Amino acid sequence: MEQKQGKELIEFWFGQYTAPDQIPKESAWWFEPTATLNDTLKQKFSSCLGSITLVQLETWQPVPEAVLMGCLIWDQLPRNLYGRNSLAYAHDPKALGLALRHVEDPKMDQLLPFHRAFTLMPLMHSEDLEVENRSVVAFEGLLKKVPAAVAPVFEDFVGYAKAHRDVIARFGRFPHRNEALGRLATSPEEAFLKALES
Repeated sequence: MEQKQGKELIEFWFGQYTAPDQIPKESAWWFEPTATLNDTLKQKFSSCLGSITLVQLETWQPVPEAVLMGCLIWDQLPRNLYGRNSLAYAHDPKALGLALRHVEDPKMDQLLPFHRAFTLMPLMHSEDLEVENRSVVAFEGLLKKVPAAVAPVFEDFVGYAKAHRDVIARFGRFPHRNEALGRLATSPEEAFLKALES
């Protein structure tokens, strides 16, 4: 994979996002993608997943942009391409390792707010409670830095981070991944999932 393709993914994901007080119009599909969108992502970027390494990624400059590329490739792309299949989570360790290496790097503040948020998403997706606690702290810290015009969205990010943390604190894992990962659900997990569906 070439850095140029990573830049193209950022442009696809965020569109014409150039100012900290903007909300990218692409945010409408970030967490509710359509089949058409996922097909487009597959055609354009699926080759990225197996053609980049952490060592290669961290030679690219500027570092904050390279971290964003890696988090989009390993954390977001698989979830769009594979849905609830186990492959959706196969690259999580790489995404999390990258995110943790840079979560407190002051250079990351060079990114626009929504760019920065996606470098923190791998923490929110972790099934480790300590990491989930760091996710909440990181998103709360980001909220303090964003312009008022976009603060409500980042308040939502904090809420999602806390909700993910609370699930891990309660179950030690995300019950909705059990079927995809071949894990037997406990009775409390089954009740939790049924409650979400009702």
